Amino acid sequence: MNILVSGASGFFGEILCKFLTESGHTVHGVDILPQRQKTSYGFSQADIRDKFELSKVFASIRPNAVVHAAAILAHERPGEDELWTSNVEGTKIVCETAIEAGCGSLVFLSSNCLWAEEFDHPVTEAEPPNPIEIYGRSKWEGEKIVQSFNSRMDTTIFRSPTIVSAGRLGLLGILFQFIEEGRRVYIVGGGRNRYQFVYALDYCRAILLALEKQLSGTYNVGSSDVPTMADSYQHVINQADSGARLVHLPRGLTIFLLRILHVLRLSPLGPYQYRMIASSFEFDITKLKHDAGWQPKLTNNDMLLEAYNHYKKNKLITSDQSTSAHNRVARGGILDLVRKLS
Repeated sequence: MNILVSGASGFFGEILCKFLTESGHTVHGVDILPQRQKTSYGFSQADIRDKFELSKVFASIRPNAVVHAAAILAHERPGEDELWTSNVEGTKIVCETAIEAGCGSLVFLSSNCLWAEEFDHPVTEAEPPNPIEIYGRSKWEGEKIVQSFNSRMDTTIFRSPTIVSAGRLGLLGILFQFIEEGRRVYIVGGGRNRYQFVYALDYCRAILLALEKQLSGTYNVGSSDVPTMADSYQHVINQADSGARLVHLPRGLTIFLLRILHVLRLSPLGPYQYRMIASSFEFDITKLKHDAGWQPKLTNNDMLLEAYNHYKKNKLITSDQSTSAHNRVARGGILDLVRKLS
């Protein structure tokens, strides 16, 4: 296949482009950010909101499939107009341009941020979305746009939890700093909540299977056998031989304070993060297993430890705003002060 990947300079976009290339496909990446390093696949620096420039890329590449992974994240603190135009209007332009270029398939990467509430059961594809902040709303609007094109090409929507692998930093980078320095690692509530992740390469395999099998519809991806968050953090602490220890904070009071700190712009945790920090959320992945024969390989514990080891080895701590938000440690705000005092 000849595959165009938007968001190719992002944390997951880079991994996906490399995976698809190594799987024998012709790949061309597009991103508003430059590439961080030279790659074996093609690349164009372009804004997906610029229909003229994007059409030129499609015309020169002539892809028969598109993976739309580009998105601006809420914790990057963009203006609301910038986030909305990129995630919503940009998605419409990608779909329109793909149709005009004769593409037969498009895969759209959505999110578990379509909800911000705890469920006592695995969430299926039939669960009605109920986003509470702009990023989740933008992804829900993006899904509806993609669905409107499914009569003209195969469209697959993947809803995923947090993607974790070597190189993943962002908000996880703050946690890794606490562990590496042997600080108190604060966990909200009892730590018994189960919050699902997905391993980057497991997600790549799901996307490739969707393209190969010409799947159309909405699918959940995620890990299996999800442990409690306390178990996952303790696993990394133990394997890292860190002096860090878990300290439990009262759930209600802590979430209330995080809400205030967000309003004051003193915390990197937005409405979704502080609402879900002590909540359980897990996708039901039965449909993808059945339709594509897909199985996740790594657990939350495995992928968190891989990400931590990569962080410690490479010291990818940077405030360089030219890189993807997931490729650098997020600004800690007041959490930097808490870390130093722990």
